Amino acid sequence: LDIVSVSAHAQFALEAFEVFAVDDILKPVSSERLGKTIDELRTRRRNHENILEENVTEKYLIAKTMGSFNLLCPNSKEIKWRTQKVKELFLYLWYHNPTPIHRSRILDDIWQDYTEDRAAALMHTTLYQLRKLLREIGFVDPVKLINEHYIINVPVKSDIHEIERIIGSTKLSAHLVENMVELYKGNFLEEEDYHWALSTQYKMKINYLNLLEKYALQEMDNQQRIVELCLVKILELEPYNE
Repeated sequence: LDIVSVSAHAQFALEAFEVFAVDDILKPVSSERLGKTIDELRTRRRNHENILEENVTEKYLIAKTMGSFNLLCPNSKEIKWRTQKVKELFLYLWYHNPTPIHRSRILDDIWQDYTEDRAAALMHTTLYQLRKLLREIGFVDPVKLINEHYIINVPVKSDIHEIERIIGSTKLSAHLVENMVELYKGNFLEEEDYHWALSTQYKMKINYLNLLEKYALQEMDNQQRIVELCLVKILELEPYNE
């Protein structure tokens, strides 16, 4: 916040600057004096927003979602969550991105065990904490509200997107398959146990296993080392599947 102190007593100016006030105005206030303060505030705000926007164009978060979940800052430092619900809300909005999600659906999926009033209060508190966390990292307007729909506004690179890209490739190489096997540490958000993620978790696992099996059958005689990696991963994920 940009703070301006307005007082009829000059001795309060020191106290104002001790809380990092931008300016201290002594009453009675003239239009000219007030105009200078407003101009200074506008300049400070514009400069601050420009700095943040310049930084954000070069920034993105890194999400590791296979098995457990970790979110890394641009400097590779792991983000520490204020509460488990702040983490879940970030994941929920990012998981559905770029689709805006209505507040009632968020309440049903994340705070389904609470009364409507209590759930709404918890959601607003959690949204405040999430926005505060992402702004502190350097992202401007990280969660947008549009007609009671929320959408995350933060660039994120993730292992799941890379795996999905490889699964959707028209031509698989040994390098891509090896990379995919390395990225698949476990099923999508398996250790987080979010019911709203189970559908994607199941579909992705099936598509992943089918691709490994298909590649192993096609390249049995050509890429034996990669084929062995595929078979070991299949056994790891489906040990009882005939």
